[in-house]
Amino acid sequence: MCSSRGAVGSLGEPVLCSSRHTDGSQSEPMMCNSWDTDGVLGEVMCSSQDTGRALGEDICSSHDTGRALGEDICSSHDTGRALGEDICSSHDTGRALGEVMCSSQDTGRALGEDICSSHDTGRALGEDICSSHDTGRALGEDICSSHDTGRALGEVMCSSQDTGRALGEDICSSHDTGRALGEDICSSHDTGRALGEDICSSHDTGRALGEDICSSQDTGRALGEVMCSSLCTGRALGEPVMCSSRGTGGALGDQIMCNSWGIN
Repeated sequence: MCSSRGAVGSLGEPVLCSSRHTDGSQSEPMMCNSWDTDGVLGEVMCSSQDTGRALGEDICSSHDTGRALGEDICSSHDTGRALGEDICSSHDTGRALGEVMCSSQDTGRALGEDICSSHDTGRALGEDICSSHDTGRALGEDICSSHDTGRALGEVMCSSQDTGRALGEDICSSHDTGRALGEDICSSHDTGRALGEDICSSHDTGRALGEDICSSQDTGRALGEVMCSSLCTGRALGEPVMCSSRGTGGALGDQIMCNSWGIN
């Protein structure tokens, strides 16, 4: 059935299309819309303005964002991606299942992988590679400094400004807050702590799992613990809490008593 731009036919009739429609012979049945060059059922040849695609096949023009089942050939302006594959342009934030190639403007990340640009705060499941402006953290881990270039799950190569550390090993610079599993050797500017142990300096916001020793500058908290204000005494899961005049924090299961500045 063609519009006024094609040869007019009744509903269900085979039609002959105008010069705007190029597909089909004189004897082929066609179903056309005003801008469509569709041919017979099961086949599509697309014009430069057409995003249509046929069942199981897609040949697209440079302005086409369409993609066929299981295949994606994208133009420089195309953000489309096919199932299991992603070929992206420099302006494309799309990503396919299990894979992501990001441009400098792209914050996208795929499942289990994250390759980020310098302005990207994105992070993937279980991994965090952060830019110099990124405060992001991965699942179950959060130790970011304002100069942190991030760290991946189980591995860290640290710069002199980096607070990262690797699982089971830590080679640190004089400004590094990193430490290994089960051990904590801290400098005076170190916020790090090991699993089950916490040796903190006066500027340290760190604490171990199930323990919280906070300094006057500490707002950090471990798993199941309290977020403390700058005047609040920290404590772990299940402990009663006595907050200072500005203390607002409390952990899951805590009993909290705060004065007029406390919100819990």
